[in-house]
Amino acid sequence: MDTQGEFGVLLSITPLSVKLDEDPTPLEDYELEVLRSANLRVEDIGRTVALMRCTNGQYLVCGVVE
Repeated sequence: MDTQGEFGVLLSITPLSVKLDEDPTPLEDYELEVLRSANLRVEDIGRTVALMRCTNGQYLVCGVVE
């Protein structure tokens, strides 16, 4: 199983886009799923988010890192 935690910067919420710390290419909307409790807001753009890389190749956005 290759599920692991990662961090990235939230670039936009509509469409959803995140740039992983170690990857220069942003993840796009179709590559991301958001945990319901993440509750991302426009004010969170530019902040660090925690993600889980899943075995299906998508990333689960868990929420903003405080």
